[in-house]
Amino acid sequence: RNQEHTISMALANLGSTPAPPPLTPAGAPFPVTNTNGMMAAMDQPYKSRRELRADLENKGSWVKNILVQPEMRGGETVGVKINYTNTANPFHRLGIQTCDVVLSLNSKPARGVEDVTNLIMELRNATTLNFQIERSGQQMPITVTLEP
Repeated sequence: RNQEHTISMALANLGSTPAPPPLTPAGAPFPVTNTNGMMAAMDQPYKSRRELRADLENKGSWVKNILVQPEMRGGETVGVKINYTNTANPFHRLGIQTCDVVLSLNSKPARGVEDVTNLIMELRNATTLNFQIERSGQQMPITVTLEP
């Protein structure tokens, strides 16, 4: 049975259903823009877990510009692809680029959109974030260490 799941994180907490960001051909990055969004230092990495949590909780400012979808290969989900249209979001500040596929976070696999909630909880609670991602077909680690 072939299943395709696409979620827009904007649907989680908004009363109306906004259109998700447009999809691009596989591997083609979104034209990412830097706007005057919720984060004063949106191009700077996070320094503390408190700062990251504050941005994660301020969903109205960024979730409408994020699209999370499963990355399928050979009928299996291998991770979740993160697409965004502007850099005013926590993933950008964590080093996740648009069209990156998150394979795992702190050794917890991201096998589908159903794991996104667990990944967000890990982001909120851990001071060391060890991502395994795939970017442009190459696997690579991203490690972020936060002050408590």
